[in-house]
Amino acid sequence: MKKLMIALCLTAIFAGCTTPLKIQTTDTNGVAREIEIMDPSGKVVEVGDGLRQKIEAVKPAIEAEIKSVLTGKAKSGDFKKEYDISIDAIAASKSAEPLTDDAKNVFRAIGKVLTEEYTKQIVYPAWAKKIVGAVLPAANERLEKGDYASAREAVWAMEKTRVTEVDELARRLGNRFLSTKVNPAQWMVLEKDLVSKCEDLMSAKDWNGAKKYVSEFAEIGTCPDAASAPEEKEDTLKVVDGKASGALGTVAVNARIVALKEKLQSSIAAAEKAELDAKMQSMLDALAAKVESLIGAKNFGDARDAINGVASVDDAEWNSKVENAKAKLLGDVAAAEKAELDAKMENFVDELTEKVITLVESGKFGEARDVIRDVALVENAEWDAKIYAARIGLMNSVVNPNQLKNLKAEAGSAIDALVAQKKYAEASKYIDEYPYVHDTFAQIRESFEKIEGAMKGLKLEDGKSAEYIAERLAAIREIMEKRLGQYNGNENYAELEKALGELEKGYVAQHYDDIAATGVTNSIKGEIVAMVAAKYAPLTTWEMNEALRRYLESKRPRVDGTASESSAPVMAVISDELDFDAQIAMAEAAISEPASVYGLGAVLGDYARIMRRCKAGKAIEQGEATTMLAAAVFLNQPEIFRLALKHNGDVNAAARRDGLCRAPILIAVQLGRTEFVKLIQDAKGKCNVADANGNTILHYAAERGNLALVKAVAPAIGLDAVNKDGETALFVAIRRNQLAVLKVMLQLAGDAAAQEKFVLIANGKGQTAFDVACTSNAHMLLDALVAAGAEYDERHLAAALSADCIGVAQWLVEKGLDVNADVVRSVSEDPTKMGKGATRAYLMAEGMKPNMKAAKTQTETDSEQSETEKK
Repeated sequence: MKKLMIALCLTAIFAGCTTPLKIQTTDTNGVAREIEIMDPSGKVVEVGDGLRQKIEAVKPAIEAEIKSVLTGKAKSGDFKKEYDISIDAIAASKSAEPLTDDAKNVFRAIGKVLTEEYTKQIVYPAWAKKIVGAVLPAANERLEKGDYASAREAVWAMEKTRVTEVDELARRLGNRFLSTKVNPAQWMVLEKDLVSKCEDLMSAKDWNGAKKYVSEFAEIGTCPDAASAPEEKEDTLKVVDGKASGALGTVAVNARIVALKEKLQSSIAAAEKAELDAKMQSMLDALAAKVESLIGAKNFGDARDAINGVASVDDAEWNSKVENAKAKLLGDVAAAEKAELDAKMENFVDELTEKVITLVESGKFGEARDVIRDVALVENAEWDAKIYAARIGLMNSVVNPNQLKNLKAEAGSAIDALVAQKKYAEASKYIDEYPYVHDTFAQIRESFEKIEGAMKGLKLEDGKSAEYIAERLAAIREIMEKRLGQYNGNENYAELEKALGELEKGYVAQHYDDIAATGVTNSIKGEIVAMVAAKYAPLTTWEMNEALRRYLESKRPRVDGTASESSAPVMAVISDELDFDAQIAMAEAAISEPASVYGLGAVLGDYARIMRRCKAGKAIEQGEATTMLAAAVFLNQPEIFRLALKHNGDVNAAARRDGLCRAPILIAVQLGRTEFVKLIQDAKGKCNVADANGNTILHYAAERGNLALVKAVAPAIGLDAVNKDGETALFVAIRRNQLAVLKVMLQLAGDAAAQEKFVLIANGKGQTAFDVACTSNAHMLLDALVAAGAEYDERHLAAALSADCIGVAQWLVEKGLDVNADVVRSVSEDPTKMGKGATRAYLMAEGMKPNMKAAKTQTETDSEQSETEKK
């Protein structure tokens, strides 16, 4: 009720006022400010001029009284949030006339406001100092012991008054103590410990230990209640003669620690790099000296082992330097080894030729053949080609023509003697059982595996001119056919065909290399020309046997029916009705077209010989029946196939001289002979067979595009079955652009996860199906591969540019790939693999900007190559 009456009185007094009541005061920093006087309801009090004059007159005395009382309270330690100081007597004593109750109420409101203001200015700071003063002894004691963390914790654990202003003042006073006493002292210790320990570890070259110590060096704790306060961050510290002065906030200490750690880490890295540089350079120098010594001692293998034994280091720059140094040193070893080999092999062919001719002229044909067979290869692509050419040239140009003359003379003399004695049956038997010359050339076949490896090692698929290589191969074949005779069907030439097939891959695969291809093909060509330019007419072993057979048949005795002895009876081992001559003619006709015999030239040659023996009434062996199976599939002769089965031909085995070791079912699938697939299945043929390269029926069916067979055999063989190159049938389908086969395989693979796993299988070179598609221009298959989970990036665009696969390039550009990515520009800027043709023109139209200097260099190289070819 009293408060209500006061409010009503104040309201009545204020009702006629015209201006708000404000009083001036000064804060602890001496800054003057005005404070508005509020009534109990929160409204500003308004007074007239008369009362305002009284207030101005009485205000100094009121302020003096309030300050005096509050100062006393602060000195006596009587700290409170609020005080109730009576000022009625002061107001009355300073007024000339008695104050009304309403005027008294105004003065009381003024006194309350001033009391609150001076409480904050006088009492609160003293209160905060008392609180901080209570913890400083303990904090100083811990500080003197170097226990900086505890000193901070003591300050942060000071009493809380629940008066916000007091607690904030106390916190600031405490932080000031920390910033001027604790933190500067601790920083100097921390800096010294961090730097000295790091320097010790660096001196011991314990780089990992130094890095770990620095990285794990802990920062100091900050105030949990006000980590972002200004005094936490201030940094005015000065250090002179080992003594610190000024303020250093807790956050500022941590900032200094972070900066020092970064500086030390940089120093560690620089010192470690300097040591690595010195160590690696010393290692490379030592390696170069060792390799030079080994080369001088002609220990080329040890030199290569020493080079290849250099391990990589955890430094990209030095790894690059090491690889470059290793490549150079390996090049030096190879050059020195080749120089020694060239010197060693220079007179080899001439000596071999002279030795063989000497043996032939002495009539020692068997020894001559053994000498030729026993010549070992040297595991060098160029010299192996020369050695092989020397073997073939000597055999066909020196041994065979002379041996044929000798054999004809011996056989003719023997037959004539028997006929003269009228021993016609014995003469015919002599002819029928004549032991022809058979060259198995086991060592030559073995050596061809090495030649193939050497050719593959040349990486002919990385070159650029298919037409150029094709012309060189055609020239080689032309020389061989003209100089050495028809080689198709002869087993050594079948082997040569196989080896040249490896060379042909250089232009089949869309990547070409003129220099490497020219080196190999010209070596073969040059040696063949040199070896066959002999005085003897060239003759292959197969042709020699054929000429000998014709000669023997011409010597077969012809007697009339009255003779006492008739000619040898014909044993119709296979069929009385079979036209042997027709079968022989079919085989020989196929052999004459080497491009279409699928590497079966030797098998067809054997087939023709088997038919000749059958015509003469000879029985056939199981191995020969197996050869007949393969030939029958190729020649599309189902009746012969059935007859060979009756003579125990192995339907699951390959013909003896099929270089790819294909069972009949593989040949049938390869040629699309559906009828034979059924015949083989009926004969209990297996479907899980593979050729010499590990290709299964699934691989062959995918290549042929036989969807029905793909669906039939995939469950039994498995979609993930790989050949020796680590490739599934999917790779074959992609190279052949078999979109339908791809879709069928994806369906057979299963759900999305299985399809993704299937298309991401990598071959032996680390290539996925998508990688192969990009270099095979199989752009029609890319959508299906991506839908199945294949991924792509600018590397594939670079591969398409290098392979000149414009369809793939267009597809990738449409997908938003960057035509100016570094990996793409590396192709367009590298003269040795610069993209040419339509793909390069297309990408330039799409904004690709190749290095014009590199392009100019390539243009000059092409021009020089053109001039060389013209010459």
